[in-house]
Amino acid sequence: MMSQATNALLLGVLISAVAGCAPRPEADVAPSPGPLPSDRSAAGPSILAIGLPIGLQVALKDLQDRFAADHPQTKLEFHEREVEGLVRDVKSGKLVLDIILAQGELELKPLLDAGLVEGPGTPIFSRSMELIVPRGNPRGLKSLADLARDEVREVVVATPETSLGQASEQALSKAGVLDKLTQAGKLRRVSQPLEAKRLVAAAKADAALVYSAARRPGGGTADPVRSAEGKVDTVLTVPETEAGPLVVVAVVLKSAPSPELSEEFISFLQTPTMQEALALRGYGRVQQ
Repeated sequence: MMSQATNALLLGVLISAVAGCAPRPEADVAPSPGPLPSDRSAAGPSILAIGLPIGLQVALKDLQDRFAADHPQTKLEFHEREVEGLVRDVKSGKLVLDIILAQGELELKPLLDAGLVEGPGTPIFSRSMELIVPRGNPRGLKSLADLARDEVREVVVATPETSLGQASEQALSKAGVLDKLTQAGKLRRVSQPLEAKRLVAAAKADAALVYSAARRPGGGTADPVRSAEGKVDTVLTVPETEAGPLVVVAVVLKSAPSPELSEEFISFLQTPTMQEALALRGYGRVQQ
């Protein structure tokens, strides 16, 4: 049998062991770090993130210094890609935007369907549409009606899901050649105007209807990379009465981190000074 002294010793050891296994008081536990602040919430210039359809970035970047003069603490951040890509990345949270510019109301539909914006866009400026042909105009085309001639092999237009595509088909229909080209299998539809320019520049197509290129105030194209200048000839600028208006619109996203600043930027683009500046770059004024 164990003595009372031995029992007391074992009891002391057991109490010490249990005490060592007990949880520490909460004050001894270091708190886990919370989420780090994003760049937008950090001290420094405000960022206004703007989504642009392909082809418009050069024109707006050329004017950003004017906005910066009145908003020195604001940095404009441009994200240029097709509208479908902008919608996809915004929905997934990959891209955080304040404003999206679209080539027309039709291009806004994916944004409206996705619940990313409210209501119609604000008109910013208009664009014109041109008929382009390979250098030297080998088919001798002078009008939309000439596209129905037998020697014309292929005419390229944008897909009807785009504002440019719908305007192209409207103009061809009014010229009485849309059905003829379609029935003869001579009408080719592409999703990007740049592809239409490439096909004509390579003489793989006889003509295409595309947006007119933005210009520098002092002359020359504003976007040498995407411009077809020097690679194609422009036969005519299609009158708005034949194609309808091609109006670029801007919308503020529901999730915009800087909604008030976004509205200021859109209003800035509508001012007479900016409308004049855009006109010098080949864009049309819009009625406010």
